[in-house]
Amino acid sequence: MLGHGHRAVNNLAHPAGMTPLDWSLLGQAQPATPVIPGLLNEGESGSLVARAGCGKSLLTLELAVCSALGTSVLGNQSRDPLTIMYIDMENPEAELAQRLRAMGHEPAQLSGHPLLYFSFPDLPPLDTVEGGRRLALDAERFEPTLIVLDTISRLVEGKEDSADTWQNLYSHTMLPLRRQGRAVLRLDHQGRDASRGARGSSAKRDDVDVAWIMSRQGNDVTLTRDKGRGTSYPESLVLRRHNTPLRHLPVLAKGRQTECVEALDQLEAPADISRDDAGRLLRSHGHRFNNTDIGAALVARRSSTSNGTNTPPDG
Repeated sequence: MLGHGHRAVNNLAHPAGMTPLDWSLLGQAQPATPVIPGLLNEGESGSLVARAGCGKSLLTLELAVCSALGTSVLGNQSRDPLTIMYIDMENPEAELAQRLRAMGHEPAQLSGHPLLYFSFPDLPPLDTVEGGRRLALDAERFEPTLIVLDTISRLVEGKEDSADTWQNLYSHTMLPLRRQGRAVLRLDHQGRDASRGARGSSAKRDDVDVAWIMSRQGNDVTLTRDKGRGTSYPESLVLRRHNTPLRHLPVLAKGRQTECVEALDQLEAPADISRDDAGRLLRSHGHRFNNTDIGAALVARRSSTSNGTNTPPDG
């Protein structure tokens, strides 16, 4: 059976060089497989747009780390680790280490896990033939499920307000990666008009399957869908940032899971506490949560290990 990131093509050679779809294989294609649950699917191109300092790099780092470790992502069930390529043209290594520790991870603990992090790499611009070729070759070498580009404006040489820049990016980089079945998440800066998404040319969003605009008020983060092909994505996703350790969790109906996590954090409940013991601890301090909420909160808390309480810089 075909996964969402694989293409139903006929393997017979054709003199013209193009390969038509194999209709019998197309009928075996499986529904889209989430790479980042609720935000991006396998083989798709997405963008995350936010103002400077809103925390888009911080959130994306958490998503990448949890995906590579196979731990819970945004409160969802744990799964097998994914190979992630993260190309960072924004954040110094000292800041990266600080953020990892705030999430409960010593940097050395990531050794051996499939998070391939490239800090300010010597990579040609991705809106050029050479840049696209280099990234495609590296993707074939490392076989990532997801490639993160942070931020896309620092990975091109053309003008940000020129449609040609983004059309060249698509031709030279995004299309070859799509043919490989890679999911790509591009981080981008928001323009002055918050309702119009990324700054610069509107052509930026032409080739993405889904676009998210991120805003933050205090510890509440809202991701609003600006564009989305198909019906597999919500209109918005509201997250709450927790700091002990740092993680983002969905604010569910009435926020009961999040409230339970906060209560357990305040009571300094151990990460491995059982559901029954957690229930007794909560009730003894006047909290009332049902077993479903407590169980979900415990899963979310165990997605990372408590280590450090300082909130790292946003990005």
